Amino acid sequence: MANSSALMAAMQKFLVSIGVTAALLSGCGGGSHTIAPYAAGGRSWMAPEAKREDLLYISDYYGVHAYSYPKGQYVGDIGAFGYGLCSDKAGDVFVTDMPVYQVYEYAHGSTKRLQTLYDNSVDFNPIDCSVDPTTGNLAVASADSGFVVVFPK
Repeated sequence: MANSSALMAAMQKFLVSIGVTAALLSGCGGGSHTIAPYAAGGRSWMAPEAKREDLLYISDYYGVHAYSYPKGQYVGDIGAFGYGLCSDKAGDVFVTDMPVYQVYEYAHGSTKRLQTLYDNSVDFNPIDCSVDPTTGNLAVASADSGFVVVFPK
């Protein structure tokens, strides 16, 4: 019973964070915006100007979407299915893909996958990540095992 209560609390937090994200996006740039349409068939695309802009990446059931920041203009999709997102100093984005036990790195403003990371030594179900700004090391939290796997820069 305690596990189901914890699961329900986690799901509620997730749903609240989606609502907050949608609310923040709707207020960007002073106009009304819709949440990004999904990349049909998992196809990726990125507007050419995205490489020169600050970007906000958002993941949902359909993939990872990129918006210019602070304007909130929809500028592209990465066809990866993501749970957690984080970025490094260069603006490259890391996408955790729990169902396939992998983490993908994409160049800033690009659909080009730079690398795929995984760890066979532990029960690795990557759900979220963070990059240490001092070392550049990537820390990835595993959903089921409670492990944090660190990938050196």
